[in-house]
Amino acid sequence: MPTFLATNAVMVTIIVINMILKEITIRLITWIGYDTHSLLMTKITNGVFYALFFNTAILLLLVQANFSDVFPNLGIFKGAFLDYTPKWYQLVGETLVSTMMLNAFMPPVYEAMTVVQTWLFQRMDQGWEKDKVERIYKTKTTQIYAYLDLYTGPDYIVHYKYSTLLNIIFVTMMYGLGLPILFPIAIISFFFFWATERYQIAYCYQLPPAMDDTMTKNALDWLALSPIFFLFNGFWMLGNRQMFENIVNSVPTSDVYMSTGHDLSTIGTVSQATPMLIIGVALSFIAIMQVVAYDTLRKWGFTLSSNVIEVDENLPNFFNAVKLSDADWAVKECQYYDERYGFCFIRREIVERLDKTELAKKPITGIAWYNILANPRYVREFNYIPIDVEDRDNLIVDGDANEGNDCEQSDMVSILINLAYVNTETAKNFKFAPGFSTTFLESQKANQ
Repeated sequence: MPTFLATNAVMVTIIVINMILKEITIRLITWIGYDTHSLLMTKITNGVFYALFFNTAILLLLVQANFSDVFPNLGIFKGAFLDYTPKWYQLVGETLVSTMMLNAFMPPVYEAMTVVQTWLFQRMDQGWEKDKVERIYKTKTTQIYAYLDLYTGPDYIVHYKYSTLLNIIFVTMMYGLGLPILFPIAIISFFFFWATERYQIAYCYQLPPAMDDTMTKNALDWLALSPIFFLFNGFWMLGNRQMFENIVNSVPTSDVYMSTGHDLSTIGTVSQATPMLIIGVALSFIAIMQVVAYDTLRKWGFTLSSNVIEVDENLPNFFNAVKLSDADWAVKECQYYDERYGFCFIRREIVERLDKTELAKKPITGIAWYNILANPRYVREFNYIPIDVEDRDNLIVDGDANEGNDCEQSDMVSILINLAYVNTETAKNFKFAPGFSTTFLESQKANQ
C-alpha cells in the first residue's frame, strides 16, 4: 500500500509540475518576443518540450541513478540503481508507465477545464443573469474584440500541442525497448489527442492564425533525432549483464549495492546490444554532419536538395488567384482612406483592377497581402474595425458626443501603420484630436 501511494504521488507530481513548467516557459518566451509569430510559436514549442521531457524522462532517471560503476569519481548521483535492473523496472519503470498512461487520458481533461473556465468567465461577464434571453445582451466588456475573445472561444495553443506530441514520442522511444508497453500507450495517447482536437477545433476554439511551415519543419527536425535516443538507451538496456548474461556479483553486506559489471569498459564487448550501438553511432554521425557540414555535403551530392528541382505548379496570375473577399477588403480599405484622408497604400491602378476581380478557380490560401491589418490576429491586437464591416461606426465608441467622428478612433490605427504613404509635411504636423480627419485631408491636398 505505501509503495502504491508513493508511485501515484510521484506520477501526479510529475503531471502537475509539467503544467506549471508549461505556463512558466510560455510566459517567459512570450515576454522575450521574436520577429514573427511562427518563430515565437517555434521557440515556445522547443522550450516547453525541453521542460516536459526533462521532467518526465530525465529527472526521474537521474534521481534514482547511481553512477558509481560507470563514473566512480563523479561524486554525485548516488541513487539506488546502478543499472536497468529488475528492481528499476518494478519501481521507476512502473512510475514512468503510469505517468504516460495517465497523460494519455489528459487531453480531454485539459480541454474540459478550458471549456469550464471559459463558461465561468462568460457567466461572470453576464453578472450571473438567470434569464437566458436577458443575459445575451449583458456584458461588462467595453471593446468589441474583448467581447469576441470572450464569447468565440479560447485561442488554439498550437505550440503546446506540438510539445506534448514530441514529449510522448521521445519518452516512448527512449524507454520503449525496455518498456514496450509504452508503444501501445503512445497509440492511445495519439488517438485521444486526435479525437479531442477534432472536436475542439470544430466547436470550441477560435480559427487558428495563419502561419508558415516553420513549426512543422521544426517538429520534423526533432523527430529525426528520436531514433538516436531509442538506439543508445536501448543499447544500455540490452547490455544489462544480470538479466541477459546471468552474472551476479557478491556483496559483503546487504546494505551495499551489488556491482553490475556493466560499465564503459563493456561497450566494446560484442553482445546482443552491439547492433544498436553501431546503428546509433552511424545515425549520430549523420545528424552531426548535417548540422556542421551541410553545405559541403550538398556540394558533394550527399543531400536530397543537392539538385534544384523545378516544379511547374501551373499557378495562375495573381489577379486571377486572389479571393474575392481579399480583393474586396483591399478595394474598400484603399477607396475609404483615399476619399477621406487622401492617401492609398496600394497603387490606384491596381485597386481598379482588383475591383474587377472575378471568382478565382485556384484561390490563394491564407493571407494574400503584406499589410499588417490584413492579418486577423493583428486586427484583434490593434482593436481595428475593418472598412468592409457592416455598420462599422456603430461598433466604435469614442470619448465625445459627436457621432460623426467615431470611425476616427479606428482609422488612426491604419494611418499610423501606413504612415509611409502619407505626405511628409502632413505626417510631421498633424495632431490626433476629435475631427482630425478634416484637417488631415486638407493638409494632404495642400501638400500634394
